[in-house]
Amino acid sequence: MRDKRFGAARLSGPVTARRGGGAARRQPPPARVAAARRSLGHLALLALVAVLAAGCRAVEIDLYPLLRTGPVDDCGGWAWEALGPLVYFHEDHPDGKAPCREWGIRPLFSHRFQTGSARRETEVVWPLGRFRRDPSGWEDRILPLYWHWGHTTSGVEESSFFLLPVFFRRTGVLGTSWALFPLYGRVERFLGMDAVSFVLFPLYASHRRDQSTSHHVVWPIFGWGSGPQHGWYRIFPWITRSWAEGDHDSQTYLWPIVNISHDLGRTGRPRSSVLIWPFYGSWTRAQAAGWTVLFPLLRAEEDRQKSSGERNLPWPFYQAWWSPREEGWRIWPLYGRYASRPSASGSSQQSQFLLWPFLWRRAYQYLDERHEEFRVVPVFHHGTWTDRHGGGTRWMVFPLADGERRAEGSGKFAIGTLFPIRPWNDAVQAHWSVFLSPYLHRWWADGRARAQTILGLYRRYEAPGFVRWTVPLLYAHRASRRGSLDQFLLGAIRWEVAPTGAARLRILGVPIPFGRGPAPDPPVLAEDG
Repeated sequence: MRDKRFGAARLSGPVTARRGGGAARRQPPPARVAAARRSLGHLALLALVAVLAAGCRAVEIDLYPLLRTGPVDDCGGWAWEALGPLVYFHEDHPDGKAPCREWGIRPLFSHRFQTGSARRETEVVWPLGRFRRDPSGWEDRILPLYWHWGHTTSGVEESSFFLLPVFFRRTGVLGTSWALFPLYGRVERFLGMDAVSFVLFPLYASHRRDQSTSHHVVWPIFGWGSGPQHGWYRIFPWITRSWAEGDHDSQTYLWPIVNISHDLGRTGRPRSSVLIWPFYGSWTRAQAAGWTVLFPLLRAEEDRQKSSGERNLPWPFYQAWWSPREEGWRIWPLYGRYASRPSASGSSQQSQFLLWPFLWRRAYQYLDERHEEFRVVPVFHHGTWTDRHGGGTRWMVFPLADGERRAEGSGKFAIGTLFPIRPWNDAVQAHWSVFLSPYLHRWWADGRARAQTILGLYRRYEAPGFVRWTVPLLYAHRASRRGSLDQFLLGAIRWEVAPTGAARLRILGVPIPFGRGPAPDPPVLAEDG
């Protein structure tokens, strides 16, 4: 049937119903529609990130928790966060030099680098994944399975590669060596050995160290080795023997029960010992002797020539030891002390404990470094140190707060300590503090500083001649050599002050001038936002 009003045929009846039904059957299912919408959402988020990363720095935005952007110094540094504190980018200028940038997705991923520098560092789900590049070398790790590191020395690249516990590979001046455990392997400089080899371990293995070579068959049952004027063999656990001409001869039967050894006097003082473990043992040497009963409970030895000795009566409750190099004693767990005399390099150590393991005091010297610390495990720690950089002080009251101040001017203060061991606490704070620490403040010797509260609800950035801090949606303050700007309620109320002292109040964009001289126009300091 043709509709004359529109000059076109209008179909009706069963034909229309069939076409309508066919159109309904061609509609995409709801699952496809939902997937398409999710894809569009992901694309929109990626586009937002791309725009921000491309350097959209003309507008300061505060739409927390969706998006927050703003400057961090007066040299072009910038920071932004999206989805609360999750996705972030930060750029500043340490010592006024090249920009240092960091971006990531907390706490899963972070990437840091400095423009013009070869140093790069990426961390993935710390401490599991870490990838580092710098002029001295590189390191890649995914704990506990994968580790690859290396460096370049005199133009020769040396590297090691682990895929634990299966594969290992090393390249360097000695060539390339590798191992596929437990099938086959030959590796140079491994586990303190010059070379380690194996075939179908534990069926066969060998290792070489200095001028000695050892072999193992069905390790640890059968083994033997030899070198210049020395050797050993083993049928475990029945007998083990090792000897060296002019040095020693030692036998063990039914390891570790019976041990008999003779030191043949390379030092000019022959020594003989017998041990029936753990019941009784004794040894003698010129001007020296020792014994043990129910090892290690009761033990005593003294060397009058070396002015040294040790007493365990019984271990671990009473122990004392002395020598020209060190001395100490303890009545465990009540009290103990230890002291070592300065070595040729000047290194020494003194320590005390009370009610082990709770109260500790320790001081030690290593080369040009000196450290002193006091601990009440695990709730309190205070330490000072001096070194070629000047040293500093650090403290911790777990889990309430911790802080650090260095002589060159850097430091930190945190409310909410996340880990009772300091080195791990610093790393945990770097990745988790924004979610778990009520407050964290860091500052550097060049005048930069950052402060934040949990979830980034309050953030503060400082740099020489610059400060900015924000409370999302409510208030933002920014000041530099070019003036200051205070904003309330997303900029609905703005107070702008120029370096000359001229000021202007703007309410919903309407300017109201104040102070001496003309009002700042356009607004000082930064762009509108």
